[in-house]
Amino acid sequence: MIIKNTNELEVLKKSGAICKKVLEEGINEVKPGVSTYFIDSYLERRIKELGGTPSFLGYDAGGGPYPFSSCISINHQLVHTLPSKNVLVKKGDLVTIDVGVVYKGINTDTAYTVEVNSKKQTFFLNTGKKALKKAVNQAIVGNKIGDISFFMEDTALKAGFNVSYDLVGHGIGYKLHEPPQIPCYGRKHSGERLNENQVLAIEIMYMQGENTLALGKDGFSFDTKDKSLSAQFEHTVVVSKNKPIIIV
Repeated sequence: MIIKNTNELEVLKKSGAICKKVLEEGINEVKPGVSTYFIDSYLERRIKELGGTPSFLGYDAGGGPYPFSSCISINHQLVHTLPSKNVLVKKGDLVTIDVGVVYKGINTDTAYTVEVNSKKQTFFLNTGKKALKKAVNQAIVGNKIGDISFFMEDTALKAGFNVSYDLVGHGIGYKLHEPPQIPCYGRKHSGERLNENQVLAIEIMYMQGENTLALGKDGFSFDTKDKSLSAQFEHTVVVSKNKPIIIV
């Protein structure tokens, strides 16, 4: 999506504000003994109460309609894991909430990983946050997709981790997934050139072990094949001339 006017920008910001608030509230619900189904139900209810609609619910990316309002992945589950009444959060888990909101037709998307009542994986999680920040800072007019992608992989590799070569960030707007694709790896000054007011969902998906993935038992999730710990961080941003605008 390329923002064409002030109204579109304001709607995008409102969508992002809802998305940001429900993510923050959802993270507060991540506690030992809580089911991922409960967290998803909470997110869905709050999205609707705040005037939005869950972007993910019923969305079909090719594997059939997604049946929940969020993806809640734990430990070796990298992305797209179905919430379940039978999956309870435990102390020490790495829990990722990935959630999207549509407001007046415009989507926003965000993800964040937390460690439950432990700090053993602080360096691992801080690496992802650092990588995403560096990548987002490249979302300025004149740069290219590869400038964003490079910093995700470079930061992860230097810390001793790997990024996914199979999953990508994406454009976003009136559709949840729009061009261009934004890989977690790339070369500087390569790929499609970024345009002013272009809206992007930039996300790093990374792991402590090998980056080979396996389709999860639920048919939607992608897990690390070697069962190594994984995490995801994501922002929706607007490309600008001097500094990207972080929407959520």
